[in-house]
Amino acid sequence: MQDGPLMGDKLWSLYRLLVPIGYSIQLLVTSLGSTLAIKLLSNTRIEDSRFGVYSHRLDDKWLVGGASNTGGVVLRQLFTDDQLEKLSEQINPSQISLLDYYPLPKAGERFPIADPELAPRYRILSAFCRNSQLSEFNPLIKLACKESS
Repeated sequence: MQDGPLMGDKLWSLYRLLVPIGYSIQLLVTSLGSTLAIKLLSNTRIEDSRFGVYSHRLDDKWLVGGASNTGGVVLRQLFTDDQLEKLSEQINPSQISLLDYYPLPKAGERFPIADPELAPRYRILSAFCRNSQLSEFNPLIKLACKESS
């Protein structure tokens, strides 16, 4: 395996995460940074530019996946740290979300849809707007509620 500088920072970081714990073909890793990356360890190299899927070699295996432009950078455009903390406290993973978001920092996506023209989507179902205090946090949410009513 190549060392960090030759491998690239992101792949090197992932490799450093996987090696100490050992890894198997069943391993699936997601990483949320400025982008959202998804990688699956495979015996087979897979490339498909229609869907933004690519592979990186990892020893005798392949890390297959892609990186979406939906990531932390979008959150930074919309919310402050304080707002994110308050909103995070309200998340209930067992409750169906009334949000229909595909947050992008600007038009264009690379994974799971390779579309340079794909527009960000911030739709909120009207029930969410009636039952939430979220519009106080950000004018974008307030606008989305207004447009969806």
